[in-house]
Amino acid sequence: MGETKVENFEVPAAVLQDMMAFIEKSSALLEETGRVQAELHRRAPALADTLVKAGLLDAKSRDAAVDKLQKPLQIMESLQKTAEYVTQTVPSMGAPDNSSRGSERPAMKESDRAYYARLGFSVA
Repeated sequence: MGETKVENFEVPAAVLQDMMAFIEKSSALLEETGRVQAELHRRAPALADTLVKAGLLDAKSRDAAVDKLQKPLQIMESLQKTAEYVTQTVPSMGAPDNSSRGSERPAMKESDRAYYARLGFSVA
């Protein structure tokens, strides 16, 4: 195969600017992905321990859970399975509270309000 040599090749400035913008955005995305991955690796063991302590995970499965909890899609799958398990085990969890007859809701404790707010739920 022959070799092709181009000596005078011009690239429009707009193309070079677009390439630089792409490289900058890619670099920032890779940096953020690395930061998130490091945080997942750091937090996964403590989360697995909490799930074992709460009875939502068998202690024998802890190490496998730590591995799964370091991967975002597997975290979602695990959360889905946990929610299904909790709903089946404690049917009243997640169901509307029909025990109060009036339109007033029972007052929420401040600690519960803070907990739900940290989870990202809007709490009135």
